[in-house]
Amino acid sequence: MLHLGFPAGLWALGALAVPLLIHLVRRPLQVVRVGQLPMPPGPPRRLAVWRWREALKLLLRCALLAVIALALAQPEWRPAQPEPVRLALRVPGSAWSSETDAAWRRLRADGAAAHWLAADFPESTEAEPKAAEFSGPWSLLRELDARVPAGSRAVVFGPTDATRFAGSRPTLARLQVDWWPTDPASPPARGAGSAAPPRVAVLAAPDRAEDRRFVRAALGAVAAIETVDAPDWIVQLGDVALPPALAARVEAGAVLVRDAGGPPLVSDGERTFSPGPARMTLRQRAAAPADGRVRLRDSAGEPLWTETRQGAGWVWHWALRFHPDWTDWPLHAEFPGWWAEILRPGPEASAPLSARQAAPAFAAAAATDSPALPPLAGFDLRLACWWTALLLFAAERAWTWAQARRAAA
Repeated sequence: MLHLGFPAGLWALGALAVPLLIHLVRRPLQVVRVGQLPMPPGPPRRLAVWRWREALKLLLRCALLAVIALALAQPEWRPAQPEPVRLALRVPGSAWSSETDAAWRRLRADGAAAHWLAADFPESTEAEPKAAEFSGPWSLLRELDARVPAGSRAVVFGPTDATRFAGSRPTLARLQVDWWPTDPASPPARGAGSAAPPRVAVLAAPDRAEDRRFVRAALGAVAAIETVDAPDWIVQLGDVALPPALAARVEAGAVLVRDAGGPPLVSDGERTFSPGPARMTLRQRAAAPADGRVRLRDSAGEPLWTETRQGAGWVWHWALRFHPDWTDWPLHAEFPGWWAEILRPGPEASAPLSARQAAPAFAAAAATDSPALPPLAGFDLRLACWWTALLLFAAERAWTWAQARRAAA
């Protein structure tokens, strides 16, 4: 069945009135009375043939405008009764073991369509979506349930750490989901707690000496080991180069924590933020990176702490400095508490869900219940419409040019 993604584009069909009016409403030719004229040389020309050709050219021009209007309406062909689909979904930011890869390949060989579990559900052959495009597995699976026909099945490959699952466990009506647990390729704060002391490297520019003192004091309070030898956490304060060895650690899975890299853009003592239970005053702040998932905002709603992927690791970017001139946070007891929480996550934050708990519940929909959103699979006809319009335009121009040549002959 033909579906239109933007039906308002059909208003462009009103342009058909232009060639019709030009064809039907013409100024009468001026009659000039002359004497007898000799017959023109060459074969006789029949007026009926010219009228037939003009009518056909009119139809060609109307068809050109109609195809353009259809292209603007974003046509898509979908089956009248879509069949259930089988999907293999990969959660961004998950580690990929040999066993997981083998299971993924088996599903693909059995005909399952592979997609990222992210915004717009891109195919797995595309680049891994950014963290900002991942709003949580349950909310995305709810959206997917509204897109697929009843009886569809999906296998999700992703971590099951509890921090990824927000809200209550959903119940799906058309999509039955199984979960294949994988290891998270994210920092320990997302679930992989360890009894060993955290290993942290601290790099500071010359103008960040005071900031480094506060960070070191917080790390000492949580018994972290400060070292540049294979650290799991790297703190980069100010404009200081990251050595290649530490950059490789981030690519391999370490976490890089950066403070504000530029000068302060906002100096507003009324702004606050809450890295923990208490609210902290925000005296100064800088601009946050445009990309990345927002993990904390200030009281004005602007991003203050964002995270982005870098290889198998993460980059945490703060839009402030760890200095009392910027915020009173370094002077508060919650500052070492925040470092303790991310470096040594408690058992509640690190406890993973079981595969059965991670997968949404399922209650089969009625046979007449149809998807509320457009399906994932559909044949987009816009490109075909534009190519057809181009061919019709070329045919109309060629015909007009040929008529002009015959008339001049």
